[in-house]
Amino acid sequence: MKRYLGPALIAALTACSGHSGGGIVPSANGPGPGATPQAPVAFSIRIPLAGTGVRAQHVSSATLGVGITTYAQSDGGHTTAIGYFGNDVSPTSPACTTGPVFRVCTIQAAAPAGADEMVVATYDQAPNGSGVFANTAKLLDTGKVDFTVLAGRANSISVTLGGVPAQIAVAIDNPNAIFDATLYAGMPYNVEVSAQDASGATIIGSDPYAAPIALSTSTGNATFTIDGAASTLVTKPDSVVTMVDASTSPGLPTLVATGNGGIIGTANYSVDPIGATTAFASRTGPTAIASGTASSEVGQPGDLFYADANEELVKFDTLTKAESILGYSGATPAALATTAIVQNRFAGVDVSFVTASDGTDVRIGTSDGGPALLGTTVPAASNCAIANAATGSRILACGDTIDDVDLATSSTTAGRTYSGITTGADGRLHYAFRAPAGGGIGSMAPGDIGGPGPDAVIDLAGGHHGTAIVSCPDAALYFIDVDDGDGSTALGEIAAGSLATHAVSGTMTALTCGPNDDLYYGTDDGKIYRVALATDVASLVSSNGGAIAGITLGPDGAIWATDSPFDRILRVIP
Repeated sequence: MKRYLGPALIAALTACSGHSGGGIVPSANGPGPGATPQAPVAFSIRIPLAGTGVRAQHVSSATLGVGITTYAQSDGGHTTAIGYFGNDVSPTSPACTTGPVFRVCTIQAAAPAGADEMVVATYDQAPNGSGVFANTAKLLDTGKVDFTVLAGRANSISVTLGGVPAQIAVAIDNPNAIFDATLYAGMPYNVEVSAQDASGATIIGSDPYAAPIALSTSTGNATFTIDGAASTLVTKPDSVVTMVDASTSPGLPTLVATGNGGIIGTANYSVDPIGATTAFASRTGPTAIASGTASSEVGQPGDLFYADANEELVKFDTLTKAESILGYSGATPAALATTAIVQNRFAGVDVSFVTASDGTDVRIGTSDGGPALLGTTVPAASNCAIANAATGSRILACGDTIDDVDLATSSTTAGRTYSGITTGADGRLHYAFRAPAGGGIGSMAPGDIGGPGPDAVIDLAGGHHGTAIVSCPDAALYFIDVDDGDGSTALGEIAAGSLATHAVSGTMTALTCGPNDDLYYGTDDGKIYRVALATDVASLVSSNGGAIAGITLGPDGAIWATDSPFDRILRVIP
């Protein structure tokens, strides 16, 4: 939270009985006529000369008048005032002496002998000659104290004044609030509250407000935690306020702050601009990257997993930005990078990954650091891919074989090299492959792995093959279409069994579905583009990388990518 620092300013008012003069003065901000006059009591008050930051316990530098009303302690409802003085404490008042830091004023109050309660209020205007404050005078500070005045002796009384919030700046702020200022269900957000008194001075510190601030939202679905406890009342300036919107659907509630009898502020919110890119140092040569939380749960805190050129699997916490190595490596570390990662939606945030240790031995590992699930011999350039099937099995496409590693079944087609596999909205496995006579996009039911049923194949004519196939919420399949002749790429699309290609900028290297039903892809020159599916237009989002090796929709709703040559991962606002 943003905090302002300033000196502690406490009004210490010392009362001595027996002074002459004074009495009850009718006032718009004090008691009415008819109260019994009392002997005056002298007080000293120190008013700071300047400052925009004031403590919750303070005297505002804008103070020009002080009203002091006395009640009997038995009058708990303050129905009958038994003493009142309205004091002029402006710089020109004869009651004041101005020093280098404070204006010190001797002011009057009326208090009879006995058990009294004194209520002190400061205003931004001086009273008139009769001690009356105008209706336009703004309340700055207030405080009260119970005391017993003993007749015939000096009485020392201290009153602590508290700042009264009259206006407030309220902001909803979270680094994960990225979708056009939309808050997402279940995600915690910081609420920054900066209260000001009527003079515009920001009330700071850890002392209580004279009047608490109540927080609410227009949706009625948000819950608040204040200083670690469930509450909606902000009682002091340094309170740590967290809001969680428990709405069943995403939305931006209007945050309302009320206090001192009315609404004193509504919410602003803080979001990064689209395309804002943050880089985080990574392990050597990061390659594949995957989210530890399913994309259907966008907005929930979670982890990312990425692989590096040393065959390490690294967990990266998107909230704390801390990372840890999960410890898996192949038989010959650094011989060949991990080539694929998939989030295991069937086992919480665990992930499965593929590693090629020495160019001939390919294994599947898991993020729990356990032993490899599968070892097989494939060519070094096999471009192994891994996916989750709708049945719950992990599917490995490697060389010319597709394996269900959980059921230990496989289906082989000679000469193919697979470079992408995913489960589509239809529940079928869809994969991209390259073959001696060209490439294509195939599909099969998970139960057909190892069976006699033929695959359904869409041929990519003209010496093309596909990579990096993804299934997006619009139920279409998208993949990178590679021209084997010159290495150029296009965006391939399969919808309702029909094939289409779209010209895009740059040479595509990685592809993912975004949070807004659009696609995001990275290029070999470090750029990230967004493809708006509704308009079929690609636009540059980020150009802050060296070469994008992997890309994914993160659990925080941002686009994350590996920038392999610069040893870093990138977070991009979609």
